[in-house]
Amino acid sequence: MAETVKNIAVLEKALHIMEFLLAYPKGVQLNEISIGVGLNKSTVYRILHTLRLHNYVIQDEKDSSYSLGNRFLLYSPFIQSLSINNVALPFMQEFSDRYDFSTSLATLDKDTSLTLSSVNPTRPSSIRISAEVGFRCPLYCCASGKVILSTFSPQALDEYLDSHHLTPLTEHTITNVLALRKDLALTAQRGYSIEYRENENEIISIGVPIYNSNGELLAAMTFITLASLFDMETLPEISGALIKQASKVSSALPEFLAKFNVSAVSLVTIVACLVIMAGLMFFTGKTKMGKAMRAVSEDKAAAQLMGINVNRTISMTFAIGSALAAIAGVLLCSYSPVLQPTTGAMPGIKAFDAAVFGGIGSIPGAFVGGILIGIIEAMAQAYISTSLANSIVFGVLIIVLLVKPAGLLGKYVPEKV
Repeated sequence: MAETVKNIAVLEKALHIMEFLLAYPKGVQLNEISIGVGLNKSTVYRILHTLRLHNYVIQDEKDSSYSLGNRFLLYSPFIQSLSINNVALPFMQEFSDRYDFSTSLATLDKDTSLTLSSVNPTRPSSIRISAEVGFRCPLYCCASGKVILSTFSPQALDEYLDSHHLTPLTEHTITNVLALRKDLALTAQRGYSIEYRENENEIISIGVPIYNSNGELLAAMTFITLASLFDMETLPEISGALIKQASKVSSALPEFLAKFNVSAVSLVTIVACLVIMAGLMFFTGKTKMGKAMRAVSEDKAAAQLMGINVNRTISMTFAIGSALAAIAGVLLCSYSPVLQPTTGAMPGIKAFDAAVFGGIGSIPGAFVGGILIGIIEAMAQAYISTSLANSIVFGVLIIVLLVKPAGLLGKYVPEKV
């Protein structure tokens, strides 16, 4: 009962934060959110971090401000603030005014085509037939859905067709799998889809894809009108114009939608790690002190007999280790805007795990171990559970050590007696 009450309290705080963000579509800083909702910064940060993992909140790479994310915006009036909508709407309006058709923008969501935005011709006398924002349509019987399906890989298309029954919505709905495959192949070949009275009687719609710079489908742009008013002889001209507008949208999309972005902090972290790793390998392999450290780590008595000052070498080792820990702390704090007494606890444990994972005594091994642990954690959060991510990481570590006790790049050294 107490746990349930606690969970409800956290949910209320999260809802309060999202309601506060509604008033700031362009983003707001952590400190302002904390003051606005009356919660301490640490609590607000933890809730925002969880919301970010599930795409309910996004954080700007430049100024670290927070705003509502795509997943939340799909169900709110602030859908127009999505960048793809801001970019596409002028081109959609231009097309609608030129050809006197309503135009919509849709994307894939849970095996349906979800309408993100819709515009009508500005001329008052125009016939306005458009899909409402938030409208969902089965992929197999709407123009935007056919565009989406036409970009599926053969395996993905097979899985979709195996798991979905082609239920007829009108007498014109394509319910034969082979006929639908043929229609999708034609859509991919000509660059646009046609939906003729398949979803609703008397409605025709044409859809075209919007791609990013990597050739990945972002959305589908469609126009809708009455089938009785549409002249099929104008189809080549109108479909060509719609393809051109979609191409303009793709070209105008901001960089963060068109490409994979790496933040400045992440770049600095990667470069710093590579430089430090190279420096440590040179230091331990080429310098007198580095070789002394290796000798002391293997056999202190033998190193002392060889004239190495063991105490001085150990002190230097701890000094270098402390300096590296300080650098790691600076990089960690640059990524996390909130500091707590326990901020470095889990990263410290994972750093030790990375060293063990890669192989104790191997500098490249520690680096590779850190990368692998990061990848495993990210994959676990994305595809399994955020709450189980750490457990999965430690579980993989245990399995690796059972198979290869010295770590991935470590070498087994028998203990001297």
